[in-house]
Amino acid sequence: MWQSRLHKLLMNWNPIEISAETQFSEISTAQAIQERYAHKDLEALYKMALLLNQMAHQQRTMAKWLAKEAASNLTRQTELSS
Repeated sequence: MWQSRLHKLLMNWNPIEISAETQFSEISTAQAIQERYAHKDLEALYKMALLLNQMAHQQRTMAKWLAKEAASNLTRQTELSS
């Protein structure tokens, strides 16, 4: 029974949308990388790689935390409505 309720809740999720700001940031970052590569600026490329790596791991941590919080809230909500 709880599985059908969970399925109904999951079916109501909004689709992931990529904002114009995010698209602009992606294009801007790609252009910065290409410029540094074209100028053979290995030091700048190295620093960018370290920064992007750090940002990717922070993003992963935030996504896991948000999923855990959402699951916890969903569980509490389901228990309260039972």
